[in-house]
Amino acid sequence: MVHVLDAAALYATIAERQATGVYHGYDGTSVTAKAVMPTLKEIYPNDKSVGQAPHEHIQSLLSKSINTTNARSLTTGWEPKFTNFVENAAQAYASYLEAS
Repeated sequence: MVHVLDAAALYATIAERQATGVYHGYDGTSVTAKAVMPTLKEIYPNDKSVGQAPHEHIQSLLSKSINTTNARSLTTGWEPKFTNFVENAAQAYASYLEAS
């Protein structure tokens, strides 16, 4: 997973270096759905009025096995500043709400 500010910094770094190819923004900390869901349920409302319940949708996304690495991204000089999704999720969601 990657914090939105880290993703933005990666995009900026790629653009500045005029890099081409596929770069994965990944915070470097492996997480499981089991570890993330309690945090998400605590901070994110489960509003079913928009269709599928968000918690069910997030659970389904996180239950997929996606193996990735940020090794190529790190070669650009980019480094994630938020290296643990669970610890930074509440702050990230609060920032999102302030911006919308």
